[in-house]
Amino acid sequence: MAPRERTSADGTSSDTSAGRARVVDVEVLIVGAGFSGLAMGHYLRRAGIASFRILEKADEVGGTWRENHYPGAACDVPSHLYSFSFDPDPGWSRAYSPQGEILQYLRDVARKEDLVSHIVFGAEVIESRFDEARGVWSTVSRDAKTGASTTTTSRALVLGNGALHIPSTPRFEGAETFAGAQFHSAKWDHDYELRGKRVAVVGTGASAIQFVPAIQGEVAHMTVFQRTAPWVVPKNDFAFSSRTKALLQAVPALQRAYRAFIYTTSELQAYGFVYDPRVMKLLSKLALRFLAKEIPNATLRAKLTPTFVMGCKRILLSNDWYRALRQPNVDVITDAIARIEPSGVRTKDGTLHEVDAILYGTGFAVADYLSSMKIHGRGGVELNESWKKQPEVYLGIAVSGFPNLFLMMGPATGLGHNSIIFMIEAQARYATQCIRRLEDEGLRMLDVTRSAQEAFTREVQERVKKTVWASGCASWYQAGETQSVTALWPGFTFEYWARTRHPRWSAYDAIR
Repeated sequence: MAPRERTSADGTSSDTSAGRARVVDVEVLIVGAGFSGLAMGHYLRRAGIASFRILEKADEVGGTWRENHYPGAACDVPSHLYSFSFDPDPGWSRAYSPQGEILQYLRDVARKEDLVSHIVFGAEVIESRFDEARGVWSTVSRDAKTGASTTTTSRALVLGNGALHIPSTPRFEGAETFAGAQFHSAKWDHDYELRGKRVAVVGTGASAIQFVPAIQGEVAHMTVFQRTAPWVVPKNDFAFSSRTKALLQAVPALQRAYRAFIYTTSELQAYGFVYDPRVMKLLSKLALRFLAKEIPNATLRAKLTPTFVMGCKRILLSNDWYRALRQPNVDVITDAIARIEPSGVRTKDGTLHEVDAILYGTGFAVADYLSSMKIHGRGGVELNESWKKQPEVYLGIAVSGFPNLFLMMGPATGLGHNSIIFMIEAQARYATQCIRRLEDEGLRMLDVTRSAQEAFTREVQERVKKTVWASGCASWYQAGETQSVTALWPGFTFEYWARTRHPRWSAYDAIR
């Protein structure tokens, strides 16, 4: 590689071409400084690969936990499992930690793992192109403050930007005419005073069931517009005592055992999701019993009763969602929204619901998580275009025709039952081994074969057909023109760990 601006081993650089676009040269370029990017940085350093750079579009680390700071934001996976195996934290305040605590954990990890010096903040990736002749990726990023562009050339490119960063806001006729405030949960306006306001909430997903109870007591009136009633189960949340935290600190083996216990009990849930959906019938009875206990009003309970198989969409955990919806200042509306008018929301039955603010709890464009950047592989093929019909990957990490490219949290690696951090670490270890081979053998390209990718895709789709996710509902698990379930791993996570523990080199074309 022969860039106009060379870098030191840690990826830092000095401009040698004043007035021109900067060019930086590193062995590995990572996009995103959330859980995925930090995990990748850790495993690269552990493998002795020091020449890497992390491009982060924001001004600090954190990923989805930086983006989502709405009231009540918290994780729905136990904290001692929703954390890195190489950086356990005995000091979590609760079983399910709040957003601010997780964000601070990621800041601490970046500092302790000496990753901050590798991160370029305020660098939004625009596009990346693979040069077959040289075997390098050329990635263009834009400075958020100055607009100046930088081209980073790298032997390997790792996309760790995650799937929960592009808010999905529905387009309603007349939305631009609304006279009040309106914002998505991922773009929460903390300067807007909700106290005493009439508020509309659009959506009843994982974000809404957290911020609705958090603000219900402040607003004068809340109108919740529900398209589909979710399955909701109690959240076994509790605070850790000072004594418990001290014990976990003093006895690391105890913390590891507790983490293993959470992992095992979470893993058992996969049986109902993947292998025998009949198990979900028993769980749904328990969930309906919880609903009946929390919502004594039959009319409201009917609105909140799910009509799809439990597990087909994400199962939500909350102890106060139903409690908030039964309050006298809350109405749940199941009529579809026709349009938005200056004074409020009009539903298709003709009713105008006058409100001062509209809050969207409508999730993220998971299937389009790479749409903000253009990734051009061999022959100039663009990744988003190639995925239009249906995303195809190998192990959710590699894509045929895109050599030396590694995805984190790619298609077929999402979960409905366990911690995604477990999957992220498996992917980071796998990608690191591939990058190590690129360096050790001086390879120009390591490209997964089309046959290996097609075999993996067929396997996943065949297995998905037998899961609860294929029971007929519409969900963010689906993608492409085929609307196949492509987001999730249809099996136990320990199986994925075993399959990614060591690359099967026969699945790759190694080109010098």
